[in-house]
Amino acid sequence: MWTDRSLDDEQSTVNWLRWLMHSDAQFDKISGNTDSPGEMLFLLALNFHNNQMTAITDLVCNTLGMKITVKTSALVKIRHIFTMELFTEQVVAAHAVKIPVTPNLDARCTGSLPVHSILQLLKSRVFSKHKVSIRQELPNLLNILDITEALLCVKNGSTLITQLVANNPEAFLDVCRSLISRGEKQEEDSLGGLRRLELLRMLCLVNPKAALLVRNFCAEYCSMPGFAVAVSLQLAESNQSEDPCASDIVPYFTGLLLGSDVTVRNWFSSFVKAGQKRKPDCMLGLLRKYLLDQLIGLTPVNGQLIDVSKIVTASSLLRLYNALKGIATLKYSDEETGCLLRLIISHPAPCTAGAHFIALGICTLIASPSLLS
Repeated sequence: MWTDRSLDDEQSTVNWLRWLMHSDAQFDKISGNTDSPGEMLFLLALNFHNNQMTAITDLVCNTLGMKITVKTSALVKIRHIFTMELFTEQVVAAHAVKIPVTPNLDARCTGSLPVHSILQLLKSRVFSKHKVSIRQELPNLLNILDITEALLCVKNGSTLITQLVANNPEAFLDVCRSLISRGEKQEEDSLGGLRRLELLRMLCLVNPKAALLVRNFCAEYCSMPGFAVAVSLQLAESNQSEDPCASDIVPYFTGLLLGSDVTVRNWFSSFVKAGQKRKPDCMLGLLRKYLLDQLIGLTPVNGQLIDVSKIVTASSLLRLYNALKGIATLKYSDEETGCLLRLIISHPAPCTAGAHFIALGICTLIASPSLLS
Protein backbone atom coordinates (compact mmCIF):
# COMPACT_ATOMS: atom_id res chain seq x y z
CA MET A 1 0.00 0.00 0.00
CA TRP A 2 2.75 2.38 0.94
CA THR A 3 4.59 1.47 -2.26
CA ASP A 4 1.55 2.26 -4.40
CA ARG A 5 1.03 5.53 -2.59
CA SER A 6 4.69 6.42 -3.00
CA LEU A 7 4.49 5.78 -6.73
CA ASP A 8 1.32 7.84 -6.98
CA ASP A 9 2.93 10.72 -5.08
CA GLU A 10 5.99 10.54 -7.28
CA GLN A 11 3.91 10.61 -10.45
CA SER A 12 1.83 13.49 -9.11
CA THR A 13 5.02 15.41 -8.40
CA VAL A 14 6.33 14.72 -11.89
CA ASN A 15 3.03 15.89 -13.39
CA TRP A 16 3.18 19.04 -11.29
CA LEU A 17 6.72 19.79 -12.44
CA ARG A 18 5.70 19.21 -16.05
CA TRP A 19 2.85 21.67 -15.56
CA LEU A 20 5.34 24.22 -14.23
CA MET A 21 7.57 23.69 -17.25
CA HIS A 22 4.71 24.58 -19.58
CA SER A 23 3.37 27.41 -17.42
CA ASP A 24 6.62 29.23 -16.72
CA ALA A 25 5.83 31.96 -19.27
CA GLN A 26 2.79 33.04 -17.26
CA PHE A 27 4.80 33.24 -14.05
CA ASP A 28 7.62 35.07 -15.84
CA LYS A 29 5.21 37.86 -16.75
CA ILE A 30 4.19 38.21 -13.13
CA SER A 31 7.70 37.99 -11.67
CA GLY A 32 9.38 40.02 -14.39
CA ASN A 33 11.84 37.21 -15.19
CA THR A 34 13.23 37.46 -11.66
CA ASP A 35 13.26 34.32 -9.51
CA SER A 36 10.48 32.76 -11.56
CA PRO A 37 9.62 29.04 -11.14
CA GLY A 38 10.80 28.37 -14.68
CA GLU A 39 14.18 29.91 -13.95
CA MET A 40 14.54 27.88 -10.76
CA LEU A 41 13.62 24.62 -12.51
CA PHE A 42 16.16 25.23 -15.23
CA LEU A 43 18.92 26.12 -12.76
CA LEU A 44 18.20 23.02 -10.70
CA ALA A 45 18.27 20.84 -13.81
CA LEU A 46 21.53 22.39 -14.98
CA ASN A 47 23.14 21.87 -11.59
CA PHE A 48 21.88 18.29 -11.33
CA HIS A 49 23.37 17.50 -14.75
CA ASN A 50 26.71 18.97 -13.69
CA ASN A 51 26.61 17.40 -10.22
CA GLN A 52 26.79 20.84 -8.60
CA MET A 53 25.21 19.83 -5.29
CA THR A 54 26.67 22.79 -3.42
CA ALA A 55 24.97 25.18 -5.83
CA ILE A 56 21.67 23.36 -5.34
CA THR A 57 22.02 23.60 -1.56
CA ASP A 58 22.78 27.32 -1.79
CA LEU A 59 19.76 27.89 -4.02
CA VAL A 60 17.48 26.03 -1.61
CA CYS A 61 18.83 27.86 1.44
CA ASN A 62 18.59 31.27 -0.21
CA THR A 63 15.03 30.62 -1.34
CA LEU A 64 13.91 29.37 2.07
CA GLY A 65 15.80 32.11 3.85
CA MET A 66 17.45 29.75 6.28
CA LYS A 67 20.54 27.59 6.58
CA ILE A 68 19.66 23.91 6.35
CA THR A 69 21.50 20.70 5.58
CA VAL A 70 20.67 18.96 2.31
CA LYS A 71 21.97 15.41 2.13
CA THR A 72 23.23 14.48 -1.31
CA SER A 73 22.27 10.84 -0.82
CA ALA A 74 18.65 11.86 -0.32
CA LEU A 75 18.48 13.58 -3.71
CA VAL A 76 18.93 10.49 -5.85
CA LYS A 77 15.26 10.15 -6.78
CA ILE A 78 14.58 13.81 -7.47
CA ARG A 79 17.80 14.05 -9.44
CA HIS A 80 16.64 11.14 -11.58
CA ILE A 81 13.33 12.93 -12.18
CA PHE A 82 15.04 16.14 -13.23
CA THR A 83 17.77 14.66 -15.42
CA MET A 84 16.12 11.58 -16.93
CA GLU A 85 12.41 12.41 -17.12
CA LEU A 86 11.96 16.16 -17.27
CA PHE A 87 15.16 17.93 -18.28
CA THR A 88 17.24 15.60 -20.40
CA GLU A 89 20.38 17.14 -21.90
CA GLN A 90 18.57 17.68 -25.18
CA VAL A 91 15.69 19.48 -23.44
CA VAL A 92 18.16 21.64 -21.52
CA ALA A 93 20.00 22.61 -24.70
CA ALA A 94 16.78 23.43 -26.56
CA HIS A 95 15.47 25.46 -23.62
CA ALA A 96 18.71 27.36 -23.02
CA VAL A 97 18.70 29.18 -26.36
CA LYS A 98 15.23 30.54 -25.60
CA ILE A 99 16.12 32.14 -22.27
CA PRO A 100 15.70 35.92 -22.56
CA VAL A 101 18.58 38.27 -21.84
CA THR A 102 18.72 39.66 -18.31
CA PRO A 103 17.40 43.25 -18.52
CA ASN A 104 19.70 46.06 -17.36
CA LEU A 105 22.63 43.67 -16.95
CA ASP A 106 25.51 45.21 -15.01
CA ALA A 107 28.09 44.40 -12.34
CA ARG A 108 25.48 44.63 -9.57
CA CYS A 109 23.50 41.63 -10.87
CA THR A 110 23.78 38.59 -8.61
CA GLY A 111 22.89 34.93 -8.82
CA SER A 112 23.00 32.61 -11.80
CA LEU A 113 22.21 34.59 -14.93
CA PRO A 114 21.29 33.28 -18.39
CA VAL A 115 24.85 34.02 -19.50
CA HIS A 116 26.18 31.58 -16.90
CA SER A 117 23.80 28.89 -18.12
CA ILE A 118 24.81 29.36 -21.74
CA LEU A 119 28.49 29.37 -20.76
CA GLN A 120 28.18 26.07 -18.92
CA LEU A 121 26.42 24.45 -21.86
CA LEU A 122 28.98 25.75 -24.33
CA LYS A 123 31.78 24.34 -22.19
CA SER A 124 30.17 20.91 -22.03
CA ARG A 125 29.33 21.01 -25.77
CA VAL A 126 25.73 20.09 -25.12
CA PHE A 127 24.50 22.08 -28.13
CA SER A 128 26.68 20.25 -30.63
CA LYS A 129 26.14 16.89 -28.92
CA HIS A 130 22.38 17.10 -29.41
CA LYS A 131 22.56 19.05 -32.69
CA VAL A 132 20.79 22.10 -31.31
CA SER A 133 21.50 25.01 -33.65
CA ILE A 134 22.49 28.22 -31.90
CA ARG A 135 23.56 30.24 -34.94
CA GLN A 136 20.03 31.39 -35.67
CA GLU A 137 18.92 31.64 -32.06
CA LEU A 138 21.84 33.65 -30.69
CA PRO A 139 21.21 36.87 -32.62
CA ASN A 140 17.63 36.83 -31.33
CA LEU A 141 18.70 35.83 -27.85
CA LEU A 142 21.27 38.58 -27.44
CA ASN A 143 23.02 41.20 -29.50
CA ILE A 144 26.72 40.69 -28.85
CA LEU A 145 27.59 44.33 -29.46
CA ASP A 146 24.93 45.50 -27.01
CA ILE A 147 26.00 43.30 -24.11
CA THR A 148 29.77 43.10 -24.60
CA GLU A 149 30.41 46.16 -22.46
CA ALA A 150 28.18 44.85 -19.66
CA LEU A 151 29.68 41.36 -19.77
CA LEU A 152 33.14 42.82 -19.17
CA CYS A 153 31.93 43.63 -15.64
CA VAL A 154 30.55 40.13 -15.00
CA LYS A 155 32.53 37.16 -13.75
CA ASN A 156 33.48 34.89 -16.68
CA GLY A 157 32.20 37.58 -19.05
CA SER A 158 35.34 37.55 -21.19
CA THR A 159 35.22 33.78 -21.51
CA LEU A 160 31.57 33.88 -22.50
CA ILE A 161 32.14 36.54 -25.16
CA THR A 162 35.01 34.51 -26.60
CA GLN A 163 32.84 31.39 -26.73
CA LEU A 164 29.99 33.27 -28.38
CA VAL A 165 32.22 34.85 -31.00
CA ALA A 166 33.86 31.50 -31.71
CA ASN A 167 30.40 30.10 -32.46
CA ASN A 168 29.39 33.23 -34.38
CA PRO A 169 32.57 34.09 -36.35
CA GLU A 170 30.93 36.64 -38.64
CA ALA A 171 30.65 38.94 -35.61
CA PHE A 172 34.38 38.76 -34.81
CA LEU A 173 35.53 42.01 -36.42
CA ASP A 174 32.44 43.92 -35.31
CA VAL A 175 32.98 42.88 -31.69
CA CYS A 176 36.68 43.78 -31.80
CA ARG A 177 36.00 47.12 -33.46
CA SER A 178 33.37 47.92 -30.83
CA LEU A 179 35.71 47.00 -27.97
CA ILE A 180 38.54 49.15 -29.31
CA SER A 181 36.41 52.13 -30.34
CA ARG A 182 34.99 52.27 -26.81
CA GLY A 183 38.37 51.68 -25.19
CA GLU A 184 40.58 54.16 -23.41
CA LYS A 185 43.48 56.15 -24.80
CA GLN A 186 45.70 54.53 -22.16
CA GLU A 187 43.94 51.33 -21.11
CA GLU A 188 46.55 50.15 -18.61
CA ASP A 189 45.51 52.83 -16.14
CA SER A 190 42.22 51.15 -15.18
CA LEU A 191 40.90 47.70 -14.32
CA GLY A 192 38.25 47.98 -17.02
CA GLY A 193 40.90 48.81 -19.59
CA LEU A 194 43.01 45.81 -18.60
CA ARG A 195 39.97 43.51 -18.84
CA ARG A 196 39.22 44.87 -22.29
CA LEU A 197 42.84 44.30 -23.33
CA GLU A 198 42.81 40.71 -22.08
CA LEU A 199 39.51 39.98 -23.84
CA LEU A 200 40.89 41.24 -27.15
CA ARG A 201 43.97 39.09 -26.70
CA MET A 202 41.75 36.06 -26.12
CA LEU A 203 39.73 36.85 -29.24
CA CYS A 204 42.89 37.17 -31.34
CA LEU A 205 44.10 33.82 -30.05
CA VAL A 206 40.86 32.31 -31.33
CA ASN A 207 41.29 33.97 -34.74
CA PRO A 208 45.00 34.81 -35.20
CA LYS A 209 44.64 35.40 -38.95
CA ALA A 210 42.51 38.48 -38.25
CA ALA A 211 44.77 39.83 -35.50
CA LEU A 212 46.51 42.35 -37.76
CA LEU A 213 43.16 43.74 -38.90
CA VAL A 214 42.13 44.12 -35.27
CA ARG A 215 45.41 45.87 -34.47
CA ASN A 216 44.70 48.41 -37.21
CA PHE A 217 41.59 49.50 -35.31
CA CYS A 218 43.85 50.80 -32.53
CA ALA A 219 45.49 53.36 -34.81
CA GLU A 220 42.18 54.12 -36.51
CA TYR A 221 40.55 55.11 -33.21
CA CYS A 222 43.76 56.13 -31.41
CA SER A 223 42.75 53.78 -28.64
CA MET A 224 44.29 50.92 -26.64
CA PRO A 225 48.00 51.19 -27.55
CA GLY A 226 48.76 48.55 -24.94
CA PHE A 227 46.71 46.03 -26.88
CA ALA A 228 48.50 47.01 -30.11
CA VAL A 229 51.76 46.10 -28.37
CA ALA A 230 50.35 42.95 -26.78
CA VAL A 231 48.93 41.50 -29.99
CA SER A 232 52.13 42.37 -31.90
CA LEU A 233 54.22 40.49 -29.35
CA GLN A 234 51.70 37.66 -29.38
CA LEU A 235 52.00 37.30 -33.16
CA ALA A 236 55.79 37.59 -33.04
CA GLU A 237 55.97 34.76 -30.53
CA SER A 238 53.67 32.51 -32.54
CA ASN A 239 55.60 33.16 -35.77
CA GLN A 240 59.05 32.77 -34.24
CA SER A 241 59.24 29.03 -34.85
CA GLU A 242 58.19 29.41 -38.48
CA ASP A 243 60.18 32.51 -39.47
CA PRO A 244 62.09 34.54 -36.86
CA CYS A 245 62.27 37.50 -39.26
CA ALA A 246 58.55 37.54 -40.03
CA SER A 247 57.64 39.91 -37.19
CA ASP A 248 56.51 43.37 -38.25
CA ILE A 249 56.94 44.95 -34.81
CA VAL A 250 59.80 47.26 -35.80
CA PRO A 251 58.27 48.63 -39.04
CA TYR A 252 54.79 48.89 -37.49
CA PHE A 253 55.77 51.01 -34.50
CA THR A 254 58.22 53.01 -36.59
CA GLY A 255 55.31 53.83 -38.88
CA LEU A 256 53.20 55.03 -35.96
CA LEU A 257 55.91 57.46 -34.85
CA LEU A 258 57.21 58.58 -38.25
CA GLY A 259 53.98 58.48 -40.23
CA SER A 260 52.20 61.55 -41.55
CA ASP A 261 49.25 61.30 -39.14
CA VAL A 262 50.04 63.69 -36.28
CA THR A 263 47.14 62.41 -34.16
CA VAL A 264 48.42 58.85 -34.29
CA ARG A 265 51.96 60.01 -33.55
CA ASN A 266 50.89 61.97 -30.48
CA TRP A 267 48.70 59.10 -29.29
CA PHE A 268 51.52 56.56 -29.35
CA SER A 269 54.02 59.07 -27.96
CA SER A 270 51.71 59.56 -24.98
CA PHE A 271 51.70 55.81 -24.47
CA VAL A 272 55.51 55.74 -24.37
CA LYS A 273 55.68 58.68 -21.97
CA ALA A 274 53.07 57.18 -19.64
CA GLY A 275 54.60 53.72 -19.85
CA GLN A 276 57.92 54.92 -18.44
CA LYS A 277 56.12 55.70 -15.17
CA ARG A 278 54.60 52.22 -14.89
CA LYS A 279 56.06 48.96 -13.63
CA PRO A 280 58.57 47.09 -15.82
CA ASP A 281 56.02 44.40 -16.69
CA CYS A 282 53.70 46.91 -18.39
CA MET A 283 53.19 46.71 -22.15
CA LEU A 284 55.88 49.29 -22.89
CA GLY A 285 58.28 47.32 -20.70
CA LEU A 286 57.52 44.14 -22.64
CA LEU A 287 58.05 45.97 -25.94
CA ARG A 288 61.40 47.32 -24.73
CA LYS A 289 62.46 43.84 -23.67
CA TYR A 290 61.60 42.49 -27.12
CA LEU A 291 63.54 45.27 -28.87
CA LEU A 292 66.50 44.75 -26.55
CA ASP A 293 66.56 41.05 -27.42
CA GLN A 294 66.58 42.04 -31.09
CA LEU A 295 69.52 44.37 -30.47
CA ILE A 296 71.49 41.61 -28.79
CA GLY A 297 70.65 39.12 -31.53
CA LEU A 298 71.77 41.47 -34.32
CA THR A 299 75.08 42.48 -32.73
CA PRO A 300 77.98 40.33 -34.00
CA VAL A 301 80.46 38.83 -31.56
CA ASN A 302 84.25 38.75 -31.52
CA GLY A 303 84.68 41.43 -34.18
CA GLN A 304 82.75 39.57 -36.86
CA LEU A 305 80.95 41.43 -39.63
CA ILE A 306 77.22 41.98 -39.45
CA ASP A 307 75.63 39.42 -41.69
CA VAL A 308 74.34 40.94 -44.92
CA SER A 309 70.87 39.53 -44.25
CA LYS A 310 70.74 41.38 -40.92
CA ILE A 311 71.97 44.82 -41.97
CA VAL A 312 68.59 46.13 -43.15
CA THR A 313 66.92 44.86 -39.97
CA ALA A 314 69.62 46.52 -37.85
CA SER A 315 69.12 49.81 -39.69
CA SER A 316 65.37 49.65 -39.10
CA LEU A 317 65.94 49.01 -35.42
CA LEU A 318 68.23 52.04 -35.13
CA ARG A 319 65.56 54.23 -36.75
CA LEU A 320 62.93 52.98 -34.30
CA TYR A 321 65.14 53.69 -31.29
CA ASN A 322 65.82 57.19 -32.63
CA ALA A 323 62.08 57.74 -33.10
CA LEU A 324 61.30 56.47 -29.61
CA LYS A 325 63.84 58.84 -28.08
CA GLY A 326 63.45 61.86 -30.33
CA ILE A 327 59.67 61.88 -30.74
CA ALA A 328 58.30 59.89 -27.80
CA THR A 329 61.03 61.06 -25.36
CA LEU A 330 62.04 57.54 -24.34
CA LYS A 331 64.92 57.48 -21.86
CA TYR A 332 67.34 54.66 -22.60
CA SER A 333 68.19 52.29 -19.80
CA ASP A 334 71.84 51.46 -19.12
CA GLU A 335 71.40 48.10 -20.81
CA GLU A 336 69.79 49.66 -23.88
CA THR A 337 72.57 52.25 -24.06
CA GLY A 338 75.29 49.60 -23.99
CA CYS A 339 73.62 47.34 -26.56
CA LEU A 340 72.87 50.23 -28.92
CA LEU A 341 76.46 51.42 -28.82
CA ARG A 342 77.82 47.92 -29.46
CA LEU A 343 75.56 47.55 -32.49
CA ILE A 344 76.45 50.99 -33.86
CA ILE A 345 80.21 50.45 -33.71
CA SER A 346 80.06 46.96 -35.20
CA HIS A 347 81.35 46.39 -38.72
CA PRO A 348 78.80 45.82 -41.48
CA ALA A 349 79.62 44.00 -44.69
CA PRO A 350 80.80 46.37 -47.47
CA CYS A 351 77.60 46.99 -49.43
CA THR A 352 75.03 49.72 -50.02
CA ALA A 353 72.97 48.62 -47.03
CA GLY A 354 76.15 48.59 -44.92
CA ALA A 355 76.97 52.17 -45.90
CA HIS A 356 73.45 53.24 -44.97
CA PHE A 357 73.77 51.48 -41.61
CA ILE A 358 77.02 53.34 -40.88
CA ALA A 359 75.38 56.68 -41.73
CA LEU A 360 72.50 55.89 -39.39
CA GLY A 361 74.96 54.92 -36.66
CA ILE A 362 76.86 58.21 -36.91
CA CYS A 363 73.63 60.21 -36.78
CA THR A 364 72.44 58.17 -33.80
CA LEU A 365 75.62 59.03 -31.88
CA ILE A 366 75.04 62.71 -32.59
CA ALA A 367 71.32 62.56 -31.77
CA SER A 368 71.99 60.63 -28.54
CA PRO A 369 75.33 61.80 -27.12
CA SER A 370 74.44 60.06 -23.86
CA LEU A 371 75.43 56.80 -25.57
CA LEU A 372 79.06 57.83 -25.06
CA SER A 373 78.75 59.16 -21.53
